[in-house]
Amino acid sequence: MLGAFLEHAQAHAGEILAVEEPFEVELAAGLPPLRGRLDLIEITDTPSGKRLQLVDLKTAARRCGAEDIDREQLDLYALAARKAGLPRQFGLPLDLRVDVAAKTRACEIIPLAIPPEPKNEARLVARARAVWRGMAAGVCYPAPGWRRPDCGYKTACGRWPDC
Repeated sequence: MLGAFLEHAQAHAGEILAVEEPFEVELAAGLPPLRGRLDLIEITDTPSGKRLQLVDLKTAARRCGAEDIDREQLDLYALAARKAGLPRQFGLPLDLRVDVAAKTRACEIIPLAIPPEPKNEARLVARARAVWRGMAAGVCYPAPGWRRPDCGYKTACGRWPDC
């Protein structure tokens, strides 16, 4: 798998700006900050010119296409990048990509372009507000598998099932 990744990186590498880049952004007033890490931020040359790309790295047991990707994480990354001013800072349009390492007989890296959809960003903020209101009202569905020490929801999750 490492060989396939290195071959893909050498053939498709852009200008790497950051790897495992931490971010923190306020989604909306009254919500805890969104914290995370972007796997890769790079500038790539495309037929339509230079683009700022946020790249998420995934593994899969089989070949997959863009329709198999749960884009919510990517939409959050795009929202965070916009709020942090990255497209403006570099003066480039923002693209999203998932590089999937398919664990097939001959391992391969499949780059999947996922077009940004700003309308999804508004839906994510609305969902975060609804979840936060629910948690404040005592409706909790903690996800201890992803709970981190710096998570804004940690206090609420820590009270479950007594919340």
